[in-house]
Amino acid sequence: MALYTVAAETGCPAGEVRREQVAPLVWEGQYGGNARKLAARWEERLEAAGHQLDAEDDPVAARWRVLRHDHTPPEDAPDWVWDDSTRRMGLAAVEGLRAVLAPRWRDELALV
Repeated sequence: MALYTVAAETGCPAGEVRREQVAPLVWEGQYGGNARKLAARWEERLEAAGHQLDAEDDPVAARWRVLRHDHTPPEDAPDWVWDDSTRRMGLAAVEGLRAVLAPRWRDELALV
């Protein structure tokens, strides 16, 4: 989704999207840690690329509906939930990108 988004905005082929172009999608400063605001920004980008996010016949919109899931626990969750470093937290799209952009994968993935 990140490659597609950057390619749609820049006009370059997805295979030529560079790592440094994708990295800002993980954590855009003005949205901080607010998953809802970050999801809204991704949605603005996808709609600008011509997608109706509620369309059943749009494969990009369908994938986005999966990736927009927020895994953040409720504020009243017990401390052990917040302390669990293996627990998924935040926007699924961002969680996935953080994993892909992690230094350990730099040489393993084809992302330039």
